[in-house]
Amino acid sequence: MIKLIKAGVDTVQIEVEGLHSIKSDNGYILNDKTTYTAKQNTRIVMKCTNDLATPKEMLNNIKTLENNIKIKKMKITRVDLGADMKEFMKDNKNLLRLFLECLNTLRKKDCSEIFKTIKGLEKDGNIKISSKRVETTIYSCPDKNRPGNTRVENRIKDIRSKENNKIIIQNEIKKYIEELRSLELFIQKVEEKYISELTTLYKETIDKKYRTFSEFIATMDSNGYILTFEILRGLMTNVGIKQHPNTFAKNFRRLRNKTLNFTTKTDLKKFTKSLQKNLKKSAKN
Repeated sequence: MIKLIKAGVDTVQIEVEGLHSIKSDNGYILNDKTTYTAKQNTRIVMKCTNDLATPKEMLNNIKTLENNIKIKKMKITRVDLGADMKEFMKDNKNLLRLFLECLNTLRKKDCSEIFKTIKGLEKDGNIKISSKRVETTIYSCPDKNRPGNTRVENRIKDIRSKENNKIIIQNEIKKYIEELRSLELFIQKVEEKYISELTTLYKETIDKKYRTFSEFIATMDSNGYILTFEILRGLMTNVGIKQHPNTFAKNFRRLRNKTLNFTTKTDLKKFTKSLQKNLKKSAKN
């Protein structure tokens, strides 16, 4: 079971009216992230520390910057919400991938192809989904002087709210929590998508790329596609494998250690509830 250490605000992007060279020696402003807009405004990225900040801590830093540079029109245009866990991503890839797939289905209202939905698991050591407004990434960070080994980052882009900065952060946390409340409702839709696409891929590649069903499953499992027991069961039914999926999984694991580590609806519910709890705790402080 994954145990979250803390959740909060990682960074915010702020748009400042006019062109400015705003730098900081205390690390609160990420100097290499400053950009300029077509409207001749300056965008800077701020963070509190290497740890995740509460909204109050981040707002205090913004207020200090306003006082220092004597500029009142400073508007948040992006918020990065983060959550850290002690566990390593590689040991929980099925749960974390199911989490992202359900989020992707909720946000896009459809099921894009599974081999295109989540990028970078094999190459970059992270998994990521992106829509027009929100980008969610899960990545390893054991070498970044953080309390956790894995971070879940939810980036809300291109914010154009007319509310004050405090309300902007509060609203984005509330929206994220609201998404998390219903996430397990999308598991079946995700499983059906995986079963359908894996069935098609199996029929196209058996006797060409893969000699046996077990060989196909070994590759798909190592790449993070056999997320749940239901996916295995549905795939076996579709391709005509008569063996009971429990028996198949038992024999498969006997030859291949630490494989077919299915995640469950219960796992996802516990993870999302923990994430909600930590986000609410941060928002209150």
